[in-house]
Amino acid sequence: MNDQTGRRRRPSKGDQREEAILASARTLLCERPMSKITVAQIAEGAGITAPTFYFYFATKTDVLVALLDQVAERVRDELSGWLESEDGTGAGAEEALRQALTTNAYLWAEQGALLREVFVCPDNDPRLASFRDRVSEHLITALGRRIERDREVGRALAGPPEAADLARTLVEMTFAVFSAASRRDDPALRDGRLVETLAAVVMRSVYGAAPRTGV
Repeated sequence: MNDQTGRRRRPSKGDQREEAILASARTLLCERPMSKITVAQIAEGAGITAPTFYFYFATKTDVLVALLDQVAERVRDELSGWLESEDGTGAGAEEALRQALTTNAYLWAEQGALLREVFVCPDNDPRLASFRDRVSEHLITALGRRIERDREVGRALAGPPEAADLARTLVEMTFAVFSAASRRDDPALRDGRLVETLAAVVMRSVYGAAPRTGV
């Protein structure tokens, strides 16, 4: 962040403590679900007291949402390159799809425990449910519009009749595949094999042709 003089200001002690809390929670989530983690444990990992924790976050859910917001922003940024491209089957668009899937694979490899906490594990917390629905529906809507545009100009296959149905299936399938791979620490999540498989599934489902390799 820059100050009024244009110089980048140093993170304040508050900024550093907030990041320490998030880092502590992220580490603990690799070991057990949030329901098994206490505020005291998060605070200890951040090097602060429990009362200090509450100065920055009201609940554990606030910490979880803050972590998820960071991840969701990266997912949206990467996917926008392919979803908003005008050429669905060109080399540039295929590379954009691979890059988006590669970033997602990296995020699931590094933060699978956090992502599974929301997208896979059942949770009755309305804030987490709202976040999950918001992110999922954003991706489904954007992909559905992409498919509809490409169908209108004859690039995409004609069916299924509702583009949104195909989009939902592809988005939910991708979440499920990444989740399963992250849970078992599958090397394919990191070495590109899973990305190539998913890219082929998406391209064949939408356009009827596999993506070109080595683009």
